[in-house]
Amino acid sequence: MNHKFVYIGPSWARLSYDTMYGDEKTSTNLLKLWKLTNNAVDLARRNAGPKGILKLLQKQKLNLPIIYLTCEPLKDMEKVDKENKHRKNYKIDHNYDYIAHEKDIMKFRKQLLKSVYEKLNLLGVRIGLIGAHIDCKNEENIYENITVLDKSWQNFLAREAGISERSYNWGADVFHGHTHKNNNNPIDRLIVIDTDEQLRFWEKLEDAKLMCWCHPTTLGNKLYAEYTYNKVMDFIK
Repeated sequence: MNHKFVYIGPSWARLSYDTMYGDEKTSTNLLKLWKLTNNAVDLARRNAGPKGILKLLQKQKLNLPIIYLTCEPLKDMEKVDKENKHRKNYKIDHNYDYIAHEKDIMKFRKQLLKSVYEKLNLLGVRIGLIGAHIDCKNEENIYENITVLDKSWQNFLAREAGISERSYNWGADVFHGHTHKNNNNPIDRLIVIDTDEQLRFWEKLEDAKLMCWCHPTTLGNKLYAEYTYNKVMDFIK
């Protein structure tokens, strides 16, 4: 096969979701809809976090451009890692204690992302980011090897549905899940409000048949694949 690029990301890259948990047998994804499966090394993984993506790329050592659909950085808090400096103040068996200690969860998320993007940049290959589970912001473009191909799949769907876009979309479902696994209440009250607003935003997209819970549906995938096709082709050519 003539592999031209690596395709990687979380569940958003792996499946379309017309049911809560998706169906590997009947689902599609952007790579299939772009008709580029024969041209890509497909490393998309369900439930992946940014650090898991980084480790997978470091292990593969493929000298190819990368199309990376973004992951929620708080997913990385679900895995024990003594070397992760951002967790140095948390007990090894209490990964969700950040909820009770971090006064600014968005800032904390940004630190986690920055650490991963710095290491991704050091891979020395071109990386095209697509804002999927979380939006991309302009700061990703400061890295020599990282280019934002599209900032927000979620806001694209909002435009298709005729609803108001959000200034920043993120994986609120991950944080919401963590709060149910930890007995402490978040001290960052703003993140609680924003979590509720993000979940309500997804409900509107679900009403429009473009998302199912926190993932795009088959229709949501098809529309976005058409929208991003030329951007992807320009990047990999």
